[in-house]
Amino acid sequence: MIIHGQDSGAGPDHSTIEIHTKDFSCEGGEDTPDHDKHPIVYYHIAEEGFVFCEYCSKKYVYVGGGTRID
Repeated sequence: MIIHGQDSGAGPDHSTIEIHTKDFSCEGGEDTPDHDKHPIVYYHIAEEGFVFCEYCSKKYVYVGGGTRID
């Protein structure tokens, strides 16, 4: 997972996160303002290629499968 800085499509003060799977979960945490956690929620990324967490507004972007070396 790669965490990027502020994205114009993300909520205020929230990050865009690149992921390599279309099914994932979010529970807030250290990369959210004030390190707030929230109830774990599960998401599936459909045709749009991204989804926002309904609790913390993180934007998750699907960038394809496979292993990525940075």
